[in-house]
Amino acid sequence: MISVVIPCFNAAKYLGAALESVLAQTVAVDEIVVVDDGSTDDSVGVVAAYGDRVRLLVQANQGAAVARNAGVAASRGDLIAFLDADDLWLPQTLSTLSAVLTPAMDAAVGMVEHFISDDLDDADAARRERPPVRVARMTGALLLRRPLFDTVGEFDATLRMGEMMDWFARFDAAGHTIAECHTVVMRRRIHAANTVYQRDRTQASYLAALRQNIARRRTSGPTSA
Repeated sequence: MISVVIPCFNAAKYLGAALESVLAQTVAVDEIVVVDDGSTDDSVGVVAAYGDRVRLLVQANQGAAVARNAGVAASRGDLIAFLDADDLWLPQTLSTLSAVLTPAMDAAVGMVEHFISDDLDDADAARRERPPVRVARMTGALLLRRPLFDTVGEFDATLRMGEMMDWFARFDAAGHTIAECHTVVMRRRIHAANTVYQRDRTQASYLAALRQNIARRRTSGPTSA
């Protein structure tokens, strides 16, 4: 059973496209859980239009990490995937990731392609850079087994950004295995409100995640016999 968790904050203009990309998967999705993180736009209304095809959880604004944790806790699948409300999957995303998620692997990740959102004006679009297509440890490109999430633990709720970097640091430290698929499985939308472009806030969050992991390694380092 595959559960898809979608955190959402003021993404009404993009959420419908994200949901359609999940519903269009060549591998059946058993459950879609959207966690609205205190949106003030019509995000809740967009989800409501899908009826019982999508489950909706609503919480006060606490950040994507808390929203994802809430979605996982409410989900029932033995396989978990994530998609941000402003991004898109390709129709074969889940079939591609499922194919490389062998019994020997704890998770699978694929390639990410960035695209300029068509709601940006020409001048703003010209200023935006599109990173190269590559295998990326991003939530929307990840498929994992539920026991893995239980073992590694939740996303760090104290981090508004950089929570995925922190989670994967714990994943690696515990010696888990990940299959890398060299096929595009996610299209990441570049638009005016991307958090990655909020430079000062992003750098502060990444530094906080880095400090936490350095401290964790020192605490859990090898002990003398």
